[in-house]
Amino acid sequence: MTVVLNFLLSEIYLRITLKLATKGAWVVGTAFILKRYINEPKTLSLLFASVVLPSGILVKYLCEGSVICVLEANDLQGLKELWQRYESGKLQEALEEVLITEELRKLSAGQEIKLTVDLDKNMYHDVCLELMMTKRTGISTYNPGQNSWDKEAINP
Repeated sequence: MTVVLNFLLSEIYLRITLKLATKGAWVVGTAFILKRYINEPKTLSLLFASVVLPSGILVKYLCEGSVICVLEANDLQGLKELWQRYESGKLQEALEEVLITEELRKLSAGQEIKLTVDLDKNMYHDVCLELMMTKRTGISTYNPGQNSWDKEAINP
């Protein structure tokens, strides 16, 4: 099954995958996290804001599949910091601290839990470009359905 996600240019998808060292993809662990937070996005948002994400980056919503957090970037510096944390491994470490709880460890029956994190570089560049354009020209949004830019000056 293919899932097509429509996204705004200020959105960037953070894909988190859980695996058990001996079994590969761990559906039970992923379902545990989704079940725990999908109905409590504020809890996850607060955890991420305080431990994981730089300022200017917000958790917009969660999607099922792997754990997919749709983040909204409204600050270029925050987005760059998010990317630096991703590349250095600090983002993964922070997510492990927040998501791999004692309850999850018990579900793994003593097996090592491996968490991987993926951010799409092309999506990162698109969001950077959108934030630079917004900062430079006022408010601008790209409407993918019309393949055109809608621009509105801050002070018309």
